[in-house]
Amino acid sequence: MIAKKANQGVETVPVMDGARLARIITRSDIMNLLLRGAQERQNHATQAKT
Repeated sequence: MIAKKANQGVETVPVMDGARLARIITRSDIMNLLLRGAQERQNHATQAKT
């Protein structure tokens, strides 16, 4: 669903908890998660080398 929304240019995706709106995820939320994950992998790789 998210890939389809991205291809349509949608900037936000609702997250439902049953019939209740739990959160709205934005593209910037996803980018921040990706960046945080990349930084954590880089830190882990740096620590493994020492």
